[in-house]
Amino acid sequence: MRSLLKQASRAVLHKAGGLELLIRRNRRRIAIVTFHHFASDPASVEELDRRCGWIRQRFTPVTMDRVADALEGSAELPENPIALTVDDGYRDFLVAHPIFRRHGLPVTVFLVSGFLDGECWLWVDAVRMLLMQSPRRELAIHLSGGEATMVLPLIGQEQRKASVRKLTEAAKRLPDEERRCLIARLPELCGIALPPLKPGQSPGGSGAGHPIDGHLPLTWDEVRTLGAEGVTFGAHTRSHPILSRVTGAAALADEIRQPKARIVNQVGRCEHFCYPNGGPDDISEAAVREVEAAGYRTAVTTSTGLNERTSPRHRLLRVSTETESSRTYFYESLAGLHAYGGASNEY
Repeated sequence: MRSLLKQASRAVLHKAGGLELLIRRNRRRIAIVTFHHFASDPASVEELDRRCGWIRQRFTPVTMDRVADALEGSAELPENPIALTVDDGYRDFLVAHPIFRRHGLPVTVFLVSGFLDGECWLWVDAVRMLLMQSPRRELAIHLSGGEATMVLPLIGQEQRKASVRKLTEAAKRLPDEERRCLIARLPELCGIALPPLKPGQSPGGSGAGHPIDGHLPLTWDEVRTLGAEGVTFGAHTRSHPILSRVTGAAALADEIRQPKARIVNQVGRCEHFCYPNGGPDDISEAAVREVEAAGYRTAVTTSTGLNERTSPRHRLLRVSTETESSRTYFYESLAGLHAYGGASNEY
């Protein structure tokens, strides 16, 4: 009943022009949008183009540099400012870039430097590839602190997807060293090897459903080309750990400072940071202090909300508006309807 009432209220809101009123009411707040992946099929491309057009009509696009200027007090922002961000540095950003550029929407892409350097797959993708492709019908994994062994059924696609979600969420709560050990032994447990990561590779004409589809990183050559076309790049750590689970000042500094140096070396500047997973429990005070000490002008979370012009520069809220969400929810989120300050459970 509550769900039906909520749907009815939202329908009334749209019909009565309430969404436009909400945008107007939030005109002084700063919207920072989160994307991760972009599908290349015609319907998805058309949908992204439609949504970009909607943004351009109602908001004033700004860069993260301009957001930083405003929060530092050295510049003013227009009404309804919006900044677009893309996490991780997947190569499918090349699908979206021409669309963003055509609509005049500046973008900041947060790169995982070790991913682009070919050091490792993003660990969340490694879990997905291994469990979705494993010949096993079941996995039994014991994690420290657990009262019992975690049993993960692998019969059918839906069971596998559920097991991916369960193991990924459990791994996020582990101390970082234990998580790394788990990921290192997961291929043996699954009875299948991960494909080697070679930035710039393609599935080799294997068609839809190839294990590496959607998991490939940009190359540094592509990053430099995109930078020359106006894309800004920030850091998303070296290997995408949950920073609150990283112990030791040296390990934390490596995850936060190394990607900044690497990106500066490639494109000349790196002034913005993105916390992996990005919820309140994923960000330690030590991580925030290290981000500040490393000289990043801003840092973004995945906690949902719009920012005030006095918001803390290194704990900025964002609005997750992935293209898989409905168009209605997308519009409502940017208007501020779902901006409640909670974590969006992104990674």
